[in-house]
Amino acid sequence: MKLRLLAAATLAALALTAGAASAQDTTSEKGKISYALGYRAGLDIARVIGSGEPVDMATVMKAFQDATSRKDPAVAPEQLGAAMQGLQGRMVAKAKAELEKRAAENKTKGDAFMAQNKGKSGVKVLASGVQYRVIEPGNGAKPTQANQVTVEFKSTLPDGTVVADTSVPSEGQPAGPVTVRLSEIPLPGLREALQMMPTGARWEVVLPGSAAHGTTVDRAGEMANQVVLFNIKLVTVGPVVAAPAPAQPRN
Repeated sequence: MKLRLLAAATLAALALTAGAASAQDTTSEKGKISYALGYRAGLDIARVIGSGEPVDMATVMKAFQDATSRKDPAVAPEQLGAAMQGLQGRMVAKAKAELEKRAAENKTKGDAFMAQNKGKSGVKVLASGVQYRVIEPGNGAKPTQANQVTVEFKSTLPDGTVVADTSVPSEGQPAGPVTVRLSEIPLPGLREALQMMPTGARWEVVLPGSAAHGTTVDRAGEMANQVVLFNIKLVTVGPVVAAPAPAQPRN
């Protein structure tokens, strides 16, 4: 919400210099293109302000006028480039610091959750730290890394936030079980648990951050050290499928 308000304020300020009356058309093709250009510019500035960087709006508006009038920049291009590189570097560093802070919080909360969960009735703990509880036992074959598996699942965070749910459609994917080569499942703890499950079984599987998305922000971003819970059923075990060929380097 804060960034949206900043973006709106930025656009309003630019409108004062560009002619507010002519900026009211948002229905024609010209109006939509004009609004899109202004909105994107406003969002870029809002992100900078939101990161804590000081911005002189009078200078922003002067540069906007110079650019739209095709005037030469008032600052040498090499100086502009150096300034923008410095800005990008600071913004990346701030964003990473925020992710590191979140990862540390995830670790503290995750360790507490895992410690509490392992004391629940029926919960078993693997050497990797993965915890599981059998909901429905199943009696079929167990898959290997090379097998195709068909599963239905719901994954959540400890606070109940739903990450994914095969019972509802999502991003063009219809509702229903999904089929995948087991080795291609990106979460190592889930791969480990599935290889222990008989066909037809339904388990509750709790992955520590180290067995889920990972512990480093470079790899996992905001999911670093994040505990993930799965209610998962192994519907069928399919045939052994060859591993996909490695991607060829581009020339």
